[in-house]
Amino acid sequence: MNRGRMSLGLWLVVIGTLLVLTNLGWLDRTFWLAVLELWPLLLIVFGLHLVLSRTMFWMVPALVGVALAGAIFVFGTDIPFIPLTNNTRVVEAFQYSVEPEVEQLDIRIDVGAADLALRRSDDGSVSGRLVGSRLPVVTHRTLGNDVRLTLSQQRPWLGLFDGLARWDVFVPEHVPVALELDGGAGVFDLDLRGLDVRSLVLRGGAARFDLQFDAAGSHTTVRTDSRIASIRLQVPREVGLRVYINRKLIEHNLSTAGLLRQNNWWQTPGYEQSERTIEVYVDAVLGNFEVIRD
Repeated sequence: MNRGRMSLGLWLVVIGTLLVLTNLGWLDRTFWLAVLELWPLLLIVFGLHLVLSRTMFWMVPALVGVALAGAIFVFGTDIPFIPLTNNTRVVEAFQYSVEPEVEQLDIRIDVGAADLALRRSDDGSVSGRLVGSRLPVVTHRTLGNDVRLTLSQQRPWLGLFDGLARWDVFVPEHVPVALELDGGAGVFDLDLRGLDVRSLVLRGGAARFDLQFDAAGSHTTVRTDSRIASIRLQVPREVGLRVYINRKLIEHNLSTAGLLRQNNWWQTPGYEQSERTIEVYVDAVLGNFEVIRD
């Protein structure tokens, strides 16, 4: 009996079962966020697999993985007797006032693993709240009439056992925005309705991006660069949309959503004549891209 193959097959059964349970609605994003937060345990289990896969104890790592998944399902990240995460949470607000003479606001958000929501603000400032184990860091630089603003967190010592942070960010509507998000792993909900977003760059590891646009502005360029990504783009039907997908392993619904293929591009009929246009470049190793036109 090839114990290495048996061990790998058992792992595939475990992972496939978790994915099926997710599709059936038994597991939601809270479960997977907890898995990401407890990633050091996954390294330990993987190490056990490497050490024991060819011994008589080859089933132990998979059984530990099943027990760990069950514990996460029941307890979340607060598994008894396993204090791996920093449970100390700070709630810290931040704010940066944007002067009326600013012609463009460049915002870079570097959050690592996070659960982030971005919305429009009505008070003329970039503001928000961070719930996490480290304080937010806000830096800015003025270049003529443009402002470069960076939102990040204090770096953890050795970068271990830090957990997911929750960000709520609000961006003013009176100034054109260039937005750059370095997100690592997590869920990123960007409601850009009412904002004049000129460019949007999204980088992540295993990430889900929910993007909502309306007819505000004239043209937006969106670029995504992720290893594993799930992207949902919601736009009004009157907005012209053009999409380029760089990898063949990206599932999409572009044809169902009414886009027509032209060489390597997909675009809505009459794209060139649309007053409001969005151009999207999708680059990910694996994932899916969904368009909702309402």
